[in-house]
Amino acid sequence: PNGLGGMWSVDPPPPPSLLSEEYRFVFTKVRGGVGWAHIQLQEVRLYGANASMPLSIASISNPGGASPTNQPPADAIDGDLTTPGSKWLDLNFGEVGNSTLLLRMASPQVVAAYGLMTANDVERRDPVSWEFSRNVEGEWVVMDTQDDFPAPMARQTWYSVTLPSMGFALYSP
Repeated sequence: PNGLGGMWSVDPPPPPSLLSEEYRFVFTKVRGGVGWAHIQLQEVRLYGANASMPLSIASISNPGGASPTNQPPADAIDGDLTTPGSKWLDLNFGEVGNSTLLLRMASPQVVAAYGLMTANDVERRDPVSWEFSRNVEGEWVVMDTQDDFPAPMARQTWYSVTLPSMGFALYSP
């Protein structure tokens, strides 16, 4: 499953001005509340206009973060949805007060939706508040803001967001 509950398509196609090569999540709160020490995710996926397959993410980083060597940001885009230790963990979340995941695409893309997967343990580390942005000529443009999102309690479970309309209609046939 793609984490979005089915196939999606776009009508009419999005304008080229919505293309970006760089996207980011700035997570500001976890289920454990403000001040909780760590944040984690099993997987992150971005979807384009036809959300049946995730977009190709060339690289991911966690600027200002501190991850164990066996749980780096790259584990959040490795496609491993079941191995308990294959997750991203940032130990600096509580100290810094937020955590950023910077995603670079293989080529410019339009992102119409995204999915986050809870990791295998410690529900208090699940992100529940964040901003999702795209880089437009060096400026970050916020595409979505979530505050106290109802992340699933189940482990290794998707929670997904379809972005508000950006001049095109996203629909499920």
